[in-house]
Amino acid sequence: MKQTLFIFQLSSLIFLFPGSAHAETARELFNPTAKEYIVGNTAAASNLVTQALVQYPTDEKLQKLKKLIEQQKQQKDQQKQQQDQKNQDQQNKDKQKQDQKDQDQKDQEQKDQKRKDQDQKDQQQNQDQADQKQDPDQQPSAQPRQAGEMSPEEAQQLLDAMKQDEQDQRTNLKPFLGGPVRVDKDW
Repeated sequence: MKQTLFIFQLSSLIFLFPGSAHAETARELFNPTAKEYIVGNTAAASNLVTQALVQYPTDEKLQKLKKLIEQQKQQKDQQKQQQDQKNQDQQNKDKQKQDQKDQDQKDQEQKDQKRKDQDQKDQQQNQDQADQKQDPDQQPSAQPRQAGEMSPEEAQQLLDAMKQDEQDQRTNLKPFLGGPVRVDKDW
């Protein structure tokens, strides 16, 4: 009789105070979920806490754990986005470097071709002058040149070549120079 009375009292306490029995079972669900979270298995922890909250939606520990899991997931997502952005930026920089390298190579080839063309013209002129000297039927030039003197045509060619080199150097500098940089006043 005493035992029956004790069991009756105990069961009435459980029914009168369901929160105490509720806390025990919510704690039983919380512990494995927290272990999964601590180990780093956020996917399993998220599933377990979601299932536990279905049964015990008002449990504060489970709700806090769910918030922690969501925060960690957001942080991982942000880190992934930042890493993706860094990778994209690096790819863009690499592409720009390659484009610049290709452009420099193309400019160098054009420069080499111009020099080659100029050398051919110079050789042709030298050949023509040599032919004129050897041809006795040709009239000698009005004024014989002294050593170190240039004809007006040679001087003009030299000036044109220098002008072209200066223009080439300026075009090569343009990619390195940027636009104006705005400076905010700091006083």
